[in-house]
Amino acid sequence: MDVANLKNYLMSISTSGLKDDKLGKLADTAIEIGFAAVWGAYRWKVKRRQKDTTTIAAQAYTELPADFESIRGVVIKTASLPCLVDIQEEESFDRSFPYPANFQNSQPTTCKIVKTESAGEKWRIYWFRIPDQAYNVSIIYDGTSDTAYLGKIPSYMEQAVLERCAALMQGTAEARLAFMQSAQAALQTAIFSDRTSNELTMRFGVDPGWDDYSDSGRSRSSI
Repeated sequence: MDVANLKNYLMSISTSGLKDDKLGKLADTAIEIGFAAVWGAYRWKVKRRQKDTTTIAAQAYTELPADFESIRGVVIKTASLPCLVDIQEEESFDRSFPYPANFQNSQPTTCKIVKTESAGEKWRIYWFRIPDQAYNVSIIYDGTSDTAYLGKIPSYMEQAVLERCAALMQGTAEARLAFMQSAQAALQTAIFSDRTSNELTMRFGVDPGWDDYSDSGRSRSSI
């Protein structure tokens, strides 16, 4: 499913009463809003991005990628002391380290993520401690919604996107509600499909009532 095919489908099932160009503009808006709603509803695997960069000595921050939406992890990679950086909320970070510049520069161990107005609404990582040299950094994050990814999403997400977009093409509250209910069901199914590989493998002995294979020394169940 790509943008062109989805747009044609949405225009064909619309009950909005609009014609020609206005209907096409409605479909464009529905695709943008509907895709963004599904994209933002869950931490899909397809949202994951990785940016490898370096810190700058004595600079308190590192710029995040332009498509940054939310952080997953920050890793500083060194031969002597590689570490997963502790990410704190801004308020907690500021309480713990109100004046990072007062400390001696060293390898960062903690950071906060800030959107800085003075830098043109850019997202930045602010470090503690401030780097004393250039460190190799891997930034794992979720990318922002972009309909350019529509043709690249897993098949199990497509129905949720289609139904959510279709709801915006309807001319009555009843029709919109019907599509929204279908979209919600499709979204839950997609979320289940996306997370199955992250679930723990089921094993014998997990349920104490069926602990026949446990070697912990407990008595076997009577079943």
